[in-house]
Amino acid sequence: MKISVRWLRELCPVTLSDDEIARKLTSIGLEVEGTEKRAIGAGVVAAQVVTRTPISGSDHLSLCQVDDGAGTHQVVCGAPNYAAGDIVPMARAGTKLPDGTEIRRAKVRGVESDGMLCSPRELGLSEDHSGLMILPPDVPVGTPLDEVLGLPDTILEVNVTPNRPDALSHLGIARELSAITAVPVRIPEARPAEKGELPARVDIEDVQRCPRYVARVIEGVHLGPSPLHVQERLRGCGVRPISNVVDATNLALLELGHPLHGFDLDKLAGRRILVRRAREGEPMTTLDGKERKLSADDLVIADGEKPVALAGVMGGLTSEVGDRTTRIPAARVAHRGLAPLRAGNGRARRRARGESLRGADRSARRRPPLPRCDRRVPGAPRAGEGDGAARARLGGARSRGRGGGGRSLAARPGARAGW
Repeated sequence: MKISVRWLRELCPVTLSDDEIARKLTSIGLEVEGTEKRAIGAGVVAAQVVTRTPISGSDHLSLCQVDDGAGTHQVVCGAPNYAAGDIVPMARAGTKLPDGTEIRRAKVRGVESDGMLCSPRELGLSEDHSGLMILPPDVPVGTPLDEVLGLPDTILEVNVTPNRPDALSHLGIARELSAITAVPVRIPEARPAEKGELPARVDIEDVQRCPRYVARVIEGVHLGPSPLHVQERLRGCGVRPISNVVDATNLALLELGHPLHGFDLDKLAGRRILVRRAREGEPMTTLDGKERKLSADDLVIADGEKPVALAGVMGGLTSEVGDRTTRIPAARVAHRGLAPLRAGNGRARRRARGESLRGADRSARRRPPLPRCDRRVPGAPRAGEGDGAARARLGGARSRGRGGGGRSLAARPGARAGW
């Protein structure tokens, strides 16, 4: 389990060093097997491209005047995806990049270049080398990139034994750290919802394996990339950033240890969610693009016509959140025990292990699912609001409710209720 120490300190604000935290966790049976320091370095800053002029005789190189907050520098760049006015990462001369490359003043095609404008791959953030990393336009020129990304950070590789799935989340580790340091845990806040009519319903058919299903509708969603510090937090924990919607559900999983899934409400036939057993041979295409033949032992989340998720394993392609998504039911399913889930939706047979399956495996202590569903709105801000929907919170209604752009339902065994 990858644990971000920076995130851990937000939940349990100890004054111990990173190494002392690792030693204390190991001393109580949560063995820290390794650590990873994540930082870009002080020499990489946010800089603004003032001008961009093509270099004669080259089909891709440009001569740029770049303001890094300390002055204007002449930099040669071959990336295609930027323009004058953009804010980009600049490695000043003398900087060492995360891969050990040292940036020096050099001549390119006989033109002096003082520094380098960087792609995500050159910064060690991803394999994307298609162009420069474009920063938000409101990032102040001269800001260290580490500050923009929420770095530096230390990632602990914690070996959690099978009898401690309650510790397979940042909040779980924070509780253990609190117990041995007497520093109180800061429980993530939930916000109560207001009342309102809800546009769909949830039915639970298999009450033995799903005693409760919690969902909430978030409206006015704008799909897009998550804020950079959110993306980096996910990368540090071994999760690939995808979009603000998916990233928000993964953040809730990593923080609280309970999986969430976001559907596109307008793609759900009959505006309905049904928790049931699959029919023998029933087809389903999962998010990885593979069509699967289900068995009667599989537990699925279905709409009015077909399965839309393989419970605890992976979502379906037909209800995937896309560019036109504006309404999302964020769902949290409470499974009864691990054995039925593993027997019916075995990872070895499906080979479709998603982040949600890890979360389903984790939940030995069956805490109420509603606060987990209410932790974060998995979507973008409503119209007129700014970026960073992953920062939005959900409220804590237990039956019907509305607030903060969301609508909530908690369905109990055998219940049939409107959202």
